[in-house]
Parts: sequence; structure tokens; C-alpha cells
Amino acid sequence: MECGAAVAQPTTGRPRLYCSKRCRQAAFRRSRSIAELVPIDHMETIGTAHGALPTPAHPDDQVARAIFEARGIGAAFLRLGREARPALAWRCEEVGKAIEEALHAYFEETE
Repeated sequence: MECGAAVAQPTTGRPRLYCSKRCRQAAFRRSRSIAELVPIDHMETIGTAHGALPTPAHPDDQVARAIFEARGIGAAFLRLGREARPALAWRCEEVGKAIEEALHAYFEETE
């Protein structure tokens, strides 16, 4: 039932709900994790306690922030290119260079 496979039913006894012990365990774990979720009526919407939701930033401001964050990520990859083990270092360095080049090519006027 959990995996969608057909469940072979015995000729006597209780009907089976799961095709295997593995599916039964997966169903138990899923039901346990669902039970641990917080009910929606107990959750607070962001901003309602303060009387208003925050106003969304202008798209130009969002782009500027994304560029700033991308520069930080590119710098982090370049730093990791010097510090990481060799199998990862060259990849980090290439990603850092690619981010810098893309930002320079498309957003040169923001530098």
C-alpha cells in the first residue's frame, strides 16, 4: 500500500495492508513525522503580531541584493578554491571565476 505494489492477501487471517516489512516501516515513519508537524492553527503568520506584513522590496532593489549575494558566493567559492582538498578546490575555483565573469558581463555598471 505504501509503495503502490500489489499486496498478496492470505487465504485466512487478517487482510494485509503492506506488501513487505519495509513498506510497513516506511508507513510508520511517515505517519510519525506527520504527527510531529505543528497544526496550522498554531502557527503565526509573519508580521501579524506587529500589525502589518512587511512591504515587498522593489524589483530593482531585489536585483541589487541578488548581485551583492552572488558576489559573496563567488568570493566564497574562490576562497574555498585555495582551502579545499584538491579534488574539490579546482571545481570551487572554476565556479567562483564563472560567477565573477557572469556578474561582470551582465552587471558591469553595478560595480
